[in-house]
Amino acid sequence: YCGIMRLSDTRFTVKTKARGAGAIIEGASSKIQLVCALLKSMESNEDVGVSSNSQNEFLSPSWEPPLIIRHDSLDREFRAPGMNTPSLTPMYAVFGRAPKTKKKCILVCGGPEDYSVELEELIVGFVKSSSPSHTKPHRAAIRLLSHLENDSS
Repeated sequence: YCGIMRLSDTRFTVKTKARGAGAIIEGASSKIQLVCALLKSMESNEDVGVSSNSQNEFLSPSWEPPLIIRHDSLDREFRAPGMNTPSLTPMYAVFGRAPKTKKKCILVCGGPEDYSVELEELIVGFVKSSSPSHTKPHRAAIRLLSHLENDSS
């Protein structure tokens, strides 16, 4: 033993702290569902050359899109043994659980221009899209996430 701890050591802690009362962004969940379905259908079209919406779980009536909840701030808090104060890293979008219902949700903070990039990364990972993100149609579909709060666009 050299005195070098492993990150798997339970004395290290990583937490996400949401500050401020959470407010649901109305209508954002259905827009997230549409973007997820679009990304999945683009992937299906590339794989088989035709639309296969029957395999698109995001279009299933049983699939429930995550709530989008805005907080005043989100921070990732890292603490190692011997640290007096934790290291804080600001975040703008992260998966979480709704406080009362415990349903899967996405926590955001700031405006769309603040959280859209991190939200794009979350959704691409969530959909598990294998489509190359550098293609123009894929980028256009992902950019729709920056319009979650704009009903006119």
